Amino acid sequence: DETCNQTGNTENVTKPYNTNIGYLASTTGNISGIYDMSGGAHEFVMGVLLDEEGNPYSGRNYEFNSGFNGKYGIIEGGHESLQNGISFPNEMYYDRYSYSTDNQSFHYRLLGDATGEMGPFYKNTMNGKEYTNSSWYQNDAYFIQSTVPWFIRGGTAYHGTGAGIFSFSQTTGGKGDYTYRIVLSF
Repeated sequence: DETCNQTGNTENVTKPYNTNIGYLASTTGNISGIYDMSGGAHEFVMGVLLDEEGNPYSGRNYEFNSGFNGKYGIIEGGHESLQNGISFPNEMYYDRYSYSTDNQSFHYRLLGDATGEMGPFYKNTMNGKEYTNSSWYQNDAYFIQSTVPWFIRGGTAYHGTGAGIFSFSQTTGGKGDYTYRIVLSF
């Protein structure tokens, strides 16, 4: 059906959320559900890599970092760490992952954050470029590493079928065109 492949932002392409068709994009199938769970934007999550000493990384470098105090994954121009930022919150508020320099370190995944539940992982080549996907809906799967020590979830239209609710990838910790989603757990 060609209507599935249309792009644009007019009402005939992007159906309003408060219609019978719009409700289908909700997790509950009605207006009260959560929308846009299948990609559309990368979302920051509080999941960070630990350095060799067990401390969380601030980010990639002086330019791209989270604003939290900590070491950089790449030392440039004498900048080794952020020391005048803010302290990380209590450890109960974020996930910490063992040190790695490889984006395929899936053995460090954690149960409960969706990296631990997914797998097996496999490589896929599309348009001459190699991708890593999980077996869950073929969403992108890249583990964090020292040069890109923060997790992001979701994906954008650029990622095609690799984007989705089960997608996870890596980022520098710096600002970008990312969103976030508040999650309450009891």
